[in-house]
Amino acid sequence: MKFNKKAGLKYLGLILLAALVGCATTNNADSGQDAFVREVVRETNRHIRLPMMIADGLRWDSTRAERGGRMVHTYTLVNHTAAEIDAVAFVAEMRPVIIANLRANAAVMQPLLDNRVTIVYVYRDRNRREITRIELTYQEYR
Repeated sequence: MKFNKKAGLKYLGLILLAALVGCATTNNADSGQDAFVREVVRETNRHIRLPMMIADGLRWDSTRAERGGRMVHTYTLVNHTAAEIDAVAFVAEMRPVIIANLRANAAVMQPLLDNRVTIVYVYRDRNRREITRIELTYQEYR
């Protein structure tokens, strides 16, 4: 799969900056890690129209926040069913690619690292059945 890394990272950089400003100006009691993730997700959803095709056969469907400082990105492999994908092999191939991309863009990722955000990538098939998920703690992508 070929990813449009430049466009995605540009958006992510702007979103993280907006989230930092939003969290810095928030005076509510919930100003920790979960508030940061919610703000990043809010800015993502405000600036990026999802769903969006980001690679040949890969659609970015949504981004949401979960308790515990988790940012969840959901993707669909639009040309495949779950039965056609070896989930173990898929994770073995994609996990190092995702980590390498995150590490290669350390400046953009720094706010997520500073806030110890766990990033979860959920992959579904064209019928919206979950194939697998890849969960990365901040220790894994720093």
